[in-house]
Amino acid sequence: MAFRDAVGFTVEQISAVAGVTEETWTSWENDRAEPRANRLDMLARILQVNIAWLLDGQGRGPSEAR
Repeated sequence: MAFRDAVGFTVEQISAVAGVTEETWTSWENDRAEPRANRLDMLARILQVNIAWLLDGQGRGPSEAR
């Protein structure tokens, strides 16, 4: 996911925030799996971004949240 790079987190850091393994996070980034809606909502709130931005880059992203 592009937002990890945009907010400057490592896979280790963001997977800890999301409460998932690094393997799960990497699967999401490589389109081998998709996060459940509750995980997207939680990440959007923690990172103060729009869920739409997490999904497709539309809406308020990390640069607008700061």
